[in-house]
Amino acid sequence: MGKGVVLGAQRKARAAAAVAAKSVLHRVAWQRIVLDEAHAIKDRRLDPYCFYFCKVDGCDCKCREYHFDAEYRKCMYCGHSPLQHFSLFNQDVVNPIKKFGYVGAGKNAFITLKRGVLDRLLLRRTKAGRADEMVLPPKVVTIEAHFLDHRETDFYQGLYTQSQAQFGAYVEAGTLLNNYAHVLDLLTRLRQAINHPYLVLYSKREMANADAERDADGPATTSAAQVAAAGVSAAGQSKAGLLARLDLRKFQSSTKIEALMEELHLMREHDPSAKAIVFSQFVSFLDIVEHRLLLAGIRVVKLNGGMTAGARETFLKAFREDPAVVVILISLKAGGVALNLTVASHIYLMDPWWNPAAEYQAIDRAHRLGQHKPIRAVRFVVRNTVEERILRLQDKKRLVFEGTVGGDAKALGQLSEEDLRFLFS
Repeated sequence: MGKGVVLGAQRKARAAAAVAAKSVLHRVAWQRIVLDEAHAIKDRRLDPYCFYFCKVDGCDCKCREYHFDAEYRKCMYCGHSPLQHFSLFNQDVVNPIKKFGYVGAGKNAFITLKRGVLDRLLLRRTKAGRADEMVLPPKVVTIEAHFLDHRETDFYQGLYTQSQAQFGAYVEAGTLLNNYAHVLDLLTRLRQAINHPYLVLYSKREMANADAERDADGPATTSAAQVAAAGVSAAGQSKAGLLARLDLRKFQSSTKIEALMEELHLMREHDPSAKAIVFSQFVSFLDIVEHRLLLAGIRVVKLNGGMTAGARETFLKAFREDPAVVVILISLKAGGVALNLTVASHIYLMDPWWNPAAEYQAIDRAHRLGQHKPIRAVRFVVRNTVEERILRLQDKKRLVFEGTVGGDAKALGQLSEEDLRFLFS
C-alpha cells in the first residue's frame, strides 16, 4: 500500500480483529490513526489487533473527543509507553488525582496527564481555533434566574431540610462515601423538585435517580410504524409514565415551565419561523413540559433513548421539515451529541448539570456549520436552591480542567466528597 489516507468505520475496524489474518487493515504498519468519537473504545482489555494496527513502537494516534476515565483505553489502543501498563497509569495518574484533587501530588498527576498523555493523543480543534475557516452567526448564552412561588418554595425547603439531615447523619457517622449513591439520589430529588413537585410526588423514591438514566435503557421502545400510525405530533406519543399517574384535569404548571412558555412566546413574536430545542436531564419532566406545550397549542416532538432509530429519524425529520413543529424536547443524554439541529436558533436548558461541557455540547447541536441565524441559549436556574451551588461547582470544575486540556471530560461530571459537602452546606 502506497502513501495515502484510508477512511473507515471504527466499529468495523474492531470487528475485523476476529479475522485479522484476512484483513488488509491489520497488515499495515500505520503511521497515524485519527479517531473521531474516541470514547467508543469501551474496554481496557483490547484485542491484540490494536497493538499491531497502531504499531506500538511509533504510533502517533490523535483522539478528538475523549473522556478522562477512558484515557487509559486510549493509551492501550495506541500502545502509549509506559502508561499503557494499567498499574503505572493508576499509580501515576488516577490514584493521585482521586486522593489529592488539584493540589500537591494530584496537580503533578494532572501535569503528567496533560504532557505525557493528552499532548500526544488529543487533537482538539475549537471554533475559536478555526475562526478563519468557519463563519458562524453570533451565539449568546444567558442565565435566567427565577424564584419559586410560595407553594413550590415550601415544598422544596421541606425536602431540602430532610435531605440535609440525612446527609449530616452520613457525615457524622463517617459513611458519606459509602452512601454515595443515596446522596446522589437526595440531590436528584432536590433537582426534580425545583423543576416541578410532580417529579417527586408522583415518582417512587427508589426510582428518582433512575429517571435521569431512562434514556440509556428505557423499558419501552417506539417503532417507526407506531410513529407513523400516531402521526408526528406529540399528541400521538405515549403518555405512559408520570403523566399516567396524574389527574390532568387538575394539572398545575411550575415556575420553570412558565418561564419557558414566556421565552417561547417572545421567540415566536420576534421571529415566527424560529424553532427551539428544550433540554432536560429528566425524561419525566419533559413529559410534563410536553403536556403544557400541547395545552398552549404548540406542536412539539420529543426524543428519548427508548426510541428505535427509525422513530428517532421520523421525529427529527418532522422537526426539520414541518414548519408547524416548533419545539423539540430532548433529554441531555439522548441528544447532547451526534445531532445536527441547525434548523433551531433557540436552545433552552431547563436544569444545570454537574458537567458544564455537556451543556456546551448540547448548545452546539444548533451552533454549527449550516446555522444562519443568531443563536440564543438560555440556562434556567432557580435562586436560593441547590442549582445556584451547581453553577458555582461548574465554574470550579471548568477552571480545574482548563488547566489541563480545556476540553470535555467525564471527570467533570464526578462529584467528590468536597463537592457533596458544598452542595449540602
